[in-house]
Amino acid sequence: MAIGWSCFGPIDSLRTERPHSDRIRRGRLVTVEQEKVGSLATALAHANRLLATAPAKAEAQAREILKVVPDNPQGLRILSVSLRLQGRLEAAREALEPALARSPPSALLQFEHGLVLAELQATEEAIASLRKAVGLDRNLADAWLALADLLRIAADRSSADAAYAEHIRASVKDPQLLSAAAALCENRLAVAARLLRSHL
Repeated sequence: MAIGWSCFGPIDSLRTERPHSDRIRRGRLVTVEQEKVGSLATALAHANRLLATAPAKAEAQAREILKVVPDNPQGLRILSVSLRLQGRLEAAREALEPALARSPPSALLQFEHGLVLAELQATEEAIASLRKAVGLDRNLADAWLALADLLRIAADRSSADAAYAEHIRASVKDPQLLSAAAALCENRLAVAARLLRSHL
């Protein structure tokens, strides 16, 4: 049976061809497994682009992807984001939670889970989920920012300031600004101020 992504032409019959069979495509030898990976990447990229303008279409695309590659972390994230953008918060949470119970853990799924919980007004659970996300990937700048905002709402000012500093550290590329962000994270405020002044 041929398998296809929504909004794309049919993908070759990945379930029926031998996994190591080869074919000529565009003048070069390409394995079926390579084609499968390339088609998946294309479908995921398309679904991700749809999130900004057509979340319902992104949802449909994500569901098609997950029919072929169940439990794909990127597909699950896109599905949850699309549902959240449509205001279907409980459905967004339900899409994520089975995957979060499995290993290996995913920082991006944990981040999205935190955003869903925040919109559900489950602030403490959202903070816990975002802390897990940045624990898995300290360079996830948007997760630090979301965590900082929630900590400020929860009146934990010192933790919020630390999370904002981590957001700056994870966001900037300039070496001098990185040093200033590191100083902020370590509460060396005078050093951070000096580094920032010299940068201006």
